[in-house]
Amino acid sequence: MAAELDGVEVSPLAGIAMALNSAWALVAEHPRVDVGFWALAVAAKMDVVNGRSSRQFAETLGVTEADFSKTVNRYCDLLALPRPPSLKSQRAREQYSRVQRENHWRDRSGLDYVLRNRRDQVNARSSCQT
Repeated sequence: MAAELDGVEVSPLAGIAMALNSAWALVAEHPRVDVGFWALAVAAKMDVVNGRSSRQFAETLGVTEADFSKTVNRYCDLLALPRPPSLKSQRAREQYSRVQRENHWRDRSGLDYVLRNRRDQVNARSSCQT
């Protein structure tokens, strides 16, 4: 049984070849092909993943869990795949991202931050003494 792609009839094997070509292009563009390969395997829920978590893959590959998960999420988005249940939900990712934007460690190093914290500490002490 043949399928149609852009009005042209293609065999099932040709469709599989095109899908593989797209997937491998994603892997090849990753700076570390090994990370890209395993992230694609997790995103596609391949049997080779064998129940291992993103944390286990990250430790084995020598990358952070966040970097590995970001790659898996990117592949899921680009290939329109459902997210593996082992990853954080979209809502949790958005909430974490918002907290990081609002309270990032780089923002806590300046003089304004130090002065604001001192002022808050003084206000807290004075409200406790009354």
